[in-house]
Amino acid sequence: MKKNDELYKDQQRISTIQRGITIITAVLLLTGQRVVQFVEIRKSLYL
Repeated sequence: MKKNDELYKDQQRISTIQRGITIITAVLLLTGQRVVQFVEIRKSLYL
């Protein structure tokens, strides 16, 4: 019974990590798009 409990905890930890990675990736993509838009706007202002 102990074995299954350990396995369950490991799977929970893995799914939590995966969720965290997904969130971080989404945030990075969004901020990356913002930065690109900001840079484009700055370029057009200076030209």
